[in-house]
Amino acid sequence: MSIPEDESGAQPNVGHDPLVFEPGDSATRIVEEWLERPALRLLVERFGGTWPSKGGVVHRLEALHEFSVVWDRRQGASRLHIVEAVEGAELADLVLKAAQELGLVVQPPLQRRSYDWAFVLGGLATGCLSRVQALSALITAGTRVDGVALLGSFRQLQDEELATLSDESFEALTEVVTLQAASDRWLHTADWAEQLTGNLVSDPRRASFRASAEGMHGLNVHAFASASSEPQKRAANTADTYHTAVAELSPGSGAHILLVTSRIYRYQWLDAIRVLGRPCELSIELYGTESGANSRRSFGPSWYLQELRSMITSSLAVLR
Repeated sequence: MSIPEDESGAQPNVGHDPLVFEPGDSATRIVEEWLERPALRLLVERFGGTWPSKGGVVHRLEALHEFSVVWDRRQGASRLHIVEAVEGAELADLVLKAAQELGLVVQPPLQRRSYDWAFVLGGLATGCLSRVQALSALITAGTRVDGVALLGSFRQLQDEELATLSDESFEALTEVVTLQAASDRWLHTADWAEQLTGNLVSDPRRASFRASAEGMHGLNVHAFASASSEPQKRAANTADTYHTAVAELSPGSGAHILLVTSRIYRYQWLDAIRVLGRPCELSIELYGTESGANSRRSFGPSWYLQELRSMITSSLAVLR
């Protein structure tokens, strides 16, 4: 059983969909359209699951979330610790084709020429560098953004990430500083005005950071690391940084946000709809760097299975 091809033998032009949310759009319809793609059911059944064909969309997502534990390659650890565990070329090829149909591979052209803000998401060091560099390329090619927010954290970089930075002549020990260093190189920022609130040593989960600088073409660039909204349970997450950016920058209702991440992390668009799009009435479009193209990291089948689980989790969260 395989993903259907057209009469020429080529894969259908699926998964190239622009990810744009406008105020008033139905999150339910967005999720339902994704669930209706044949590739997801094919993967579930190929990995021994039963497709949940009855009940409402939330009920089906709950069943898929329970099943998708089989795709959890992290077990709570860093994405750097994902181990390739898909055996056999045929199954690996099926996963990669399904990931394309499900929109985790190809980034189509942007739908607008100008945005009020570009929100660049942090992550692993490779992602931080690639996303800032990709935004610079978009601006150089004519895309206009009125301001940039680099959304990072105080997470300490691991040895593999430090080696990546060293290879490209960067110096940074944390995620947010990596974003700033990338901005200095590709957005031409300098002389950051920085403000730290709280104590990173004694109470890091309640500490926050903001820095501002002027970049290329007079661009206003801000870097944020947020305090955790649940410091007793966890460090700050992406949603916390979304909240901080909106509170600090006050984009008005109807503002256009360009969310810059990696295409494999399509779920972050759903998180942005939940945290920013609906409550703040913001337009949100995702631009994702592509594996093997303008991304420094190439992703194997296990990575895509992991992020399909993330898609299911975020789909459930945006509808609850």
